[in-house]
Amino acid sequence: MSHSTDRVVTAKDVLQQAWADWTDKEVQAGYTYTYIWMANQLGHFTLGFLPTILVSWLILWVSGQKVEGIYCRYLLWFPSILAAAWAAKEVWDVARATKSASNHAFPVDRADLWMDAGTAVFFFWCGIITATVGLRYFALGLACFLVIVVLAVTVPAWYWLPRKLCFQRAHLPYLARLADFTSQFGSAPPRLGPQDILRYLAAAKDQSQAAPLHLLFFGAVGTGRTSLAVGVGTEHSFEIRTVRYLTWTKFLELAAYDPTPNRQDGADVWPWIDVDILILDDMVDQSDPAPAVLLAEKQREIASLPAAARAALGNKRVVWVFGPVSNDTPSPAQWIDLLARMLELKDVQFGYVELLGGQVRATVPLASLSGG
Repeated sequence: MSHSTDRVVTAKDVLQQAWADWTDKEVQAGYTYTYIWMANQLGHFTLGFLPTILVSWLILWVSGQKVEGIYCRYLLWFPSILAAAWAAKEVWDVARATKSASNHAFPVDRADLWMDAGTAVFFFWCGIITATVGLRYFALGLACFLVIVVLAVTVPAWYWLPRKLCFQRAHLPYLARLADFTSQFGSAPPRLGPQDILRYLAAAKDQSQAAPLHLLFFGAVGTGRTSLAVGVGTEHSFEIRTVRYLTWTKFLELAAYDPTPNRQDGADVWPWIDVDILILDDMVDQSDPAPAVLLAEKQREIASLPAAARAALGNKRVVWVFGPVSNDTPSPAQWIDLLARMLELKDVQFGYVELLGGQVRATVPLASLSGG
């Protein structure tokens, strides 16, 4: 299995992506996650800078005095209150999100939450400081802005942009954090649970750890089977690792002629054959035929894959997203038997999760506090 413990995104990759985001953006091209991150931080800066400037101008206009006369007495009060208010708001968001997710199946990454809050506060305060200093000392305000740019590139941007870049190259349909997941897991053995998924993620980073190569997710519509798979992909991407999301139909189309395409829907992606984790969604749908017919159909589809693609699938960590478990569908054991035979693997290299539903919407989704 192709895997590297090294950081898969370099400073050069980040700079090239940032340059493309700011210079090549056209109306027909979708916004990248890296572009959205940079635009959001510019928005945070503006939310500190603009109110400070406007209120300071208002104070000067009402008082009829010059900056020099009231700078320390009045013009420093509002920036101080604004800075404290933005910091308090971010701390409150982290506290609410942590409390909301405290009884969920997966643990909360508090370090990530505080990094998100710290990033927002950093840009808020940068805007406030630049406006406050520049109002009285233009040259010093400009110097502050230049220092801020250097700090922004070396700390928050270097933390978040590689994660956003890995996420967008995974081509995941949306951002989902495991700590937001609230659907109930089937618990009767041999079904796997949240701890097994965490071990799976750990093993994707460190091959010395034991975990199945293949995870099968089962559940009816609305139980969150795709959200769980996307959560697995998001968490691994945020470790600056490689993931690729594809529907089964799209995978069959790509694997038939080129296993290593690095573009999809106009965006750069990780070639599926090289990633740490491959996510294959929509293995079945609501209109699928009887169990025996469905199993035979999937067997033909897998058999139609080029030998190299089948070999790559067998030697890779794959998350397979199936439908519900019922009397009218193949059992998890039947699916595992089929995949094991077609990929020339042993049954012990597979594990499965059954989702029962019961999802509850998070008060403050952690996905909204992931460097946005």
